[in-house]
Amino acid sequence: DLIFNKTFFVGLANYQEALSSPLFWHAATITLQYTALVTIFAMAISVGGALLLNETFRGRGFVMALVILPWAVSLYATAIVWKYIYSPDWGMFNAILLRIGLVQEPVNFLSERGAVPAMAVAHAWQIAPLGMYFVLATLQIIPQDLYKAAKVDRLGAFGRFRHVVLPYIKTPLAIVTVLVTVEAARAFDIIFFMTNGGPGDASTTLTWDVYRRSFVNRDLGSGSAVGWLLVILTFI
Repeated sequence: DLIFNKTFFVGLANYQEALSSPLFWHAATITLQYTALVTIFAMAISVGGALLLNETFRGRGFVMALVILPWAVSLYATAIVWKYIYSPDWGMFNAILLRIGLVQEPVNFLSERGAVPAMAVAHAWQIAPLGMYFVLATLQIIPQDLYKAAKVDRLGAFGRFRHVVLPYIKTPLAIVTVLVTVEAARAFDIIFFMTNGGPGDASTTLTWDVYRRSFVNRDLGSGSAVGWLLVILTFI
């Protein structure tokens, strides 16, 4: 009780309340969905970008310096920038879609159905450069003789990736996957500044649920219980 500064021991009642709450399970589902999307998008950008940067082309050094910039940007700045990009009124995406005629009216990317994927794209854009450099560092130690042997064996691009590249990048990919998964599961800034957990509770993750219980409803016991459940889920 924050008003009278009193504490009451309630055993496991807070955990029981959380686990029996439909809102908790909704938030857990959104958290898993968001984490999966961020991980998939970030890994795709990381591997694709690393394969591109591993090639020799003019201006490669400048591009390598440029692609690391998103990782240097805070999640707060990322959220603000992407919220403007997604804006139906003056956002870049809507301007492009309207100009080329793919849509007849602006799209609300942060709608009830689109909020989680939209945030996941923004978060993946911010964290992918870290994975890209992990993978790129590994690609540069692969012996060129393996590529030549693969060409002699008439392996296509997919075959060379599967039999030459993938065995080498498995370990860095595993490390990056763990890092990205944990970062996505505990994300709060990007949700706070892009959607406030909405529309409605469409983008309410467990981190947002902890914030709402603890600092909006002033129910620190319930918020702490959900926080520990999130720790357990993230650990798993």
